[in-house]
Amino acid sequence: MTPCTGTPGALRLGIDGSCLERPGTGIHRYTADLCRALDKVLPACEFFVYSRQPATMPVQSSRWINRCDPRFTRRLPRVLWVLYRCGRLAKADKLDAFWAPMYWLPHLQRGTLAVTTIHDLSYLVSPSTVPVRDRISFRAFLRSSVTRANLVAVVSTGTQDRVIAAFGPRATVKVPPAVGPQFTRRRAGAIEECRARWRLPEEYLLTVGARVPRKNLSCLVEAFLRLKEDQHLPKGAALVMAGPSGIPDKALLRFMESHPNNAIRLVDSPADDELACLYSGARMYVCASTYEGFCIPISEATACGCPVVATDSAETREAGGTGAIYAPATVSGLYSGIRQALRKPQESRPTGLPTWAESARNLAQAILGRLARRGDAANERACSAPGTSRTRTSVQSSEATSTCPARP
Repeated sequence: MTPCTGTPGALRLGIDGSCLERPGTGIHRYTADLCRALDKVLPACEFFVYSRQPATMPVQSSRWINRCDPRFTRRLPRVLWVLYRCGRLAKADKLDAFWAPMYWLPHLQRGTLAVTTIHDLSYLVSPSTVPVRDRISFRAFLRSSVTRANLVAVVSTGTQDRVIAAFGPRATVKVPPAVGPQFTRRRAGAIEECRARWRLPEEYLLTVGARVPRKNLSCLVEAFLRLKEDQHLPKGAALVMAGPSGIPDKALLRFMESHPNNAIRLVDSPADDELACLYSGARMYVCASTYEGFCIPISEATACGCPVVATDSAETREAGGTGAIYAPATVSGLYSGIRQALRKPQESRPTGLPTWAESARNLAQAILGRLARRGDAANERACSAPGTSRTRTSVQSSEATSTCPARP
């Protein structure tokens, strides 16, 4: 391993920053928030962020460098750029480790510790909801990325189990999404201002995320309209969909065209402060997804004191704990789950939610631990070579000298 340069003992960590080019997505938020926490956990680290176009840097610091590759922005799809261009850029920076926060791991210089994050395995669990192009990319390249990784980060225990079942035993570390300090119960005045800004009624149900097929929004809309028809919801109640438009959900579009109704309100990519107000003012948050690797909005809603109804899976139960109501991902299942929450609203009690500092510490300690073991192995080989002492050398790898702050 090439010794670190720059700050003495510093770790040189490369990051695939292509997911930072498109703000608003769940993976963008996960990556940006985790980067900000890593900056504090690794105060001597130098971060190299590689992107096809100028990325929105999560931290403004001389230790954060954006390596932009605009020549290939339009020539290569993102996955191919990461696999074949990003690695070439990274080789010039003589990295100690590289973190791919969005599945795809580039071909790196020999000796660079390779880390990839798996958020979910939708292409295996719910393939019909994944666009054909993405499905082909996952099937063609994901196994290779996981195989080449020295360390696989996962967002939940459920995802960890699915990764092991799909790819065999792996060195994994759990790095769950966390809830930022901005997600707290908001005062009544702030909630009223948010409702007035988006012209929302006093009573509304909330769902958060990109409007893509996997979110199962057509089933949620149908269940919501049935609840209104059966007078389980007030006449003026609305279903609020907050988040980016994403890949068009054809089933949702067809259903909304055949059932024109102003009770469905779209809030495009609200800021975090607005989202906290939306959670705080909602009658409940509903996750209708056919599959999630974790579901950050469940934790955010819980932190804001908003009751939660979610489709039932190991991953959503990990995010929602015992305070949420779980239901099948069908129209009748969502209908029953929402009705149960309406009959007996449950007070959401935010306890034991993960923090970004804890998640960053998990990732940093796993990387530094792997690098330190590499250094120990190199020292052992040097000590056992002919003509050398069997006593371990006192020289330690530069990676092992960079440590995480102790837990508070």
